[in-house]
Amino acid sequence: MLFCKVILLNNSQSFSNQTDNSLTYSIPDELSENIAVGFFVFVPLLDKVLTALVIEILEDVQAEFKIKEIIDLIDPKIHLNKDLIEVIKYTGDYYAIYSNKYCKYS
Repeated sequence: MLFCKVILLNNSQSFSNQTDNSLTYSIPDELSENIAVGFFVFVPLLDKVLTALVIEILEDVQAEFKIKEIIDLIDPKIHLNKDLIEVIKYTGDYYAIYSNKYCKYS
């Protein structure tokens, strides 16, 4: 099973790359060949379904709790390339802003 790190978009709960507060989700088998870094996905958080950006794909994750699955891929035609993801991460770290806020305004 594959996993991914995501940052939430347009959400009041902010997660900064500087403290590595991205969220980890498992990738369902039926989506594993279709998801890549830069893709937009729907993820569950509490009682909501939120939009998130995939910033890293992981082969394995060690966790002491159950990791929730991505709900769905938004649209494989709409995605950001890996270079732009790196710019977003760097900008968030350099300016100490939340990456999800930066994505909202870029």
